[in-house]
Amino acid sequence: LWTLAGVVAIETMGGPTIPWKPGRKDKPESAAPPNGRLPDAEKGADHIRQVFGRMGFNDRFVMLTKQEWSEKKLENGLLQYKDKNDRIMMLPADMAFLWDPGFKEIVDIYAKDKQTFFDDFAAAFGKLIDLGVNREDEDAKL
Repeated sequence: LWTLAGVVAIETMGGPTIPWKPGRKDKPESAAPPNGRLPDAEKGADHIRQVFGRMGFNDRFVMLTKQEWSEKKLENGLLQYKDKNDRIMMLPADMAFLWDPGFKEIVDIYAKDKQTFFDDFAAAFGKLIDLGVNREDEDAKL
């Protein structure tokens, strides 16, 4: 239900419609991967690519899913890629999106084109919440 709540919240706040399927099974905490497999906010672009790359994700996917915070609460979209006050208040992992040429190119695209951002975000978030789900097994049991 957490993923459904997330999908509904994003759409309710004016974000895109994200495909969602029921059927993900709860697992005991002991089945969770060990700590330390998530990106470290103190590190830069190479670290981010390493963490997401081992799951087969490209720079665009990283850009769309690695958004831990935004100054504008309860908003989704272009404002997270624009700083109206020209202030720098970001972590090294966030700054990698501006300093790294590959990430910067994607930032510029999303800052200018809301529909492209929404289309790509919906696809990436849908893929993220389905990560690790064996749909062949799950669909057969529904």
